[in-house]
This record gives sequence, structure tokens and C-alpha cells, in this order.
Amino acid sequence: MQLSANETDDVQTNKGQGEGRTETEDEPGEIEEDRIEVRQDELLIAMPDLPDEPRYDSELSDESQPVDPDASDRFVSTVGATSVIDELEQLSYERKATTTEVAYLKHRYLKLCSCLTMSRDGEFELLQQAKHFTVELEKLHEALAKEDTYPENYNTQTDQLRGQLLQAENQRLEREEHLDELNYILEGLQEEKKMLQREYDRLPKEEETKHIRRQLEQSIEELKSENSRKSGETRQLIQTLKDAQEELSKEIKLTEEAKQKLETLNVSQTYLNFTTQADTGTVTLRELIALKPC
Repeated sequence: MQLSANETDDVQTNKGQGEGRTETEDEPGEIEEDRIEVRQDELLIAMPDLPDEPRYDSELSDESQPVDPDASDRFVSTVGATSVIDELEQLSYERKATTTEVAYLKHRYLKLCSCLTMSRDGEFELLQQAKHFTVELEKLHEALAKEDTYPENYNTQTDQLRGQLLQAENQRLEREEHLDELNYILEGLQEEKKMLQREYDRLPKEEETKHIRRQLEQSIEELKSENSRKSGETRQLIQTLKDAQEELSKEIKLTEEAKQKLETLNVSQTYLNFTTQADTGTVTLRELIALKPC
């Protein structure tokens, strides 16, 4: 049983009030005669004037005993007479702790004892299940040992039917495995077919191929005729270039001859001029000999 927030405040308030009291307010005789009254939804308080009972030893509990559904209730009712409760009551008598603190500690102790009982009950159930499963396991081991020692030549109609059933089951498993392999191969082939179909769709069709071929042949013929025409023009240009080079060489020769003639004329004219000057006496005979044409 857990305390709510309001109940915890009430416990703390009562604790403060208990600490503020004087020793003269509560007499020991009155505590023994009067019992503490607390609401059942707040705290569970053992009776302070119960007689002493033997201690409860948790280590001596017999787990092999069958579990009683009311064992935890009886355990809780018995715990009120344990030495722990007596020690708590002794603290209250000696005024070392207030009645509220003692009541809260009793409640916590009883709650822990109840949890301990529940855990022991669960442990007992688990032990019973372990024993049951151990027995089942031993039976299975015995059955397996019996199957191992079964005579080989012992053949009954049941064994024949069992063998046929196992053989049919094995064949069914083999067929299923083979079917799975075929399905896997079929899926792979379908994917490959889709890829090839996409590649085929991207390729040009027969009519488009013929049209493209005709266009290419026409383009080739045009290029051939163009090439022939360009070749003829090239040959004509080469011939024209040769003729021009020949004419140019002739012109060069004529130019050189004209230059030579011009130089000869210039020298002759210069010689005549010096001769005339020599007649007049302005040019010496040596200069005239140097300017004489060859």
C-alpha cells in the first residue's frame, strides 16, 4: 500500500506535532492502554500490547510446500508479533521515536514482508515449472533412446506408411526447392527480356534504316561528284599556276635583260658625258680610262 501526496503531508504534520509535545502530555500507562487509531487507507499499525511470539525465520521456509492463496495474508498478520515490531514498539515506549514514525516504519516493514512473500511464491512457481520441464525432458530422452534401440528389421504397416509419408514429404520439399530455383531463373530472364526490349526499342526500325541508307548513299554520290569537280578545278588551278610560273620566269629574264641593257646605256651615257668634258679639259685622261665601258 503506497501513500498519496496528501497522506504523506499528514504523516509529516503528525510527526512535527509529535516532536513538539512534552513528555508530560503522554504517559506510558496511557500509551499501553490506549491504542493508536489511524485510517486504514493511510497506515497499517500493529497492536502494541500483543504478547511476544517466536521470531519469523525467512531462511527456514519450506519451498516444497504447496502455495496457499491466503498465505501472504496470514504472513502479514503474523509479522505484527515479530521482534522487529517489538523493537519498534520499544522505541515508542522509550520516546526515541514518535508514534507516527513507528507507525510508518511498521507499514514499510509489512509492505516489504509482503513483497518478499510474493517473490518467494514466484520462486516456488518457477521451481515447480522447472521440475515439470525436467520431467518432460527426461521423457523425451527416454523416447529418443527407445527410437535409437528400435530394431531395424522391425517393419509394420505403420512403419511403411510412415516411410512413404516421409518420402513423399521429402519429394515435396525437393519439388518446392526446384520450383523456387525455377522462379528465380524466370525472374532473371524476365528482367533480361525487359532490358533487351528497351535496347530494341531504342534501335531504328527497318523502314527508318532503309531511309537512312538511301540518304547516306545519296550523300556519298553528291560527295563523289563534288570531289570530282574539285579535283578538276584543282588540276586546272595547278596548270594555271604552272603557266603563270613560266610567264613569271620569262618576265624575270626579260627584266634582267632590260636591267643589263639599262646599265649598259647608263654607262655609255656617262662615258659620253666624260668624253665631252675631256674635250673641254674638265676631266683627266685617267678618269676617262676608268669610266670607259668594257
